[in-house]
Amino acid sequence: MHYLSYTALMILVGATSLFGVPSDDDSPPPAPVPTTEDSNGKPLEKSDKVAFETPNSGAAERPKVPLPTDLKVFEMPGAVVIKNGQWQGVDYLGHISNQITVDVEIVKGNATPEIQTEPLVNYARKLLNSVDIIRQLSQRERPPMPLLHLLLVVYPIDKDRVVVFGNCRLFEEVQVMRPDFISSGFWQAITWESLDVSTSSVSDLSDHLKDIVDKLVSGFIERYQLYNPQSDKIEIPAK
Repeated sequence: MHYLSYTALMILVGATSLFGVPSDDDSPPPAPVPTTEDSNGKPLEKSDKVAFETPNSGAAERPKVPLPTDLKVFEMPGAVVIKNGQWQGVDYLGHISNQITVDVEIVKGNATPEIQTEPLVNYARKLLNSVDIIRQLSQRERPPMPLLHLLLVVYPIDKDRVVVFGNCRLFEEVQVMRPDFISSGFWQAITWESLDVSTSSVSDLSDHLKDIVDKLVSGFIERYQLYNPQSDKIEIPAK
């Protein structure tokens, strides 16, 4: 958990400078969400999304010649291809197992009251179970991937208010290509994520955290069902 804790600490350092001390009229900034836009900000059409699933269609493909290094990259996790001379990407969640591990981690400031993670984990599992996304069924000699990890950073910004940074990330087992390197273990990487930033009163914090879990997990479910339209009927075995 050291890597996650370091990330959380970097968030905490800038929390008060970002939000200051809010008044009753303050509202949180809009939360960044995964997009399916090209590098010029134009939304990808459904036909573009299908091209990622069927790369041999010719609509989008891997480059066959060296490309300029100054082409704008797709700055989100997901599948990336070259199309119309540009790098374009999408948060593709097709062909993923419906056996997904879920966990919630909370990092909080010293003055923040104690928060139990188990109710939030159970609530996230309930949301996933409603669309037949279930926990890992059997032990394996590999990491329990895919893993849907929710990191909630809670930091006080006033005597009775906190800022909450929510980060929902899907981890999957991947192959990392590095020259002259052979891994003796397993690599995991973030293949999808969604963010949320908000404020809450301390008295409403428990309900607020549940709302954030609802928002983030529901966002994942929406993308999952987009690429797996039969997900409520077909159980995909884990690797």
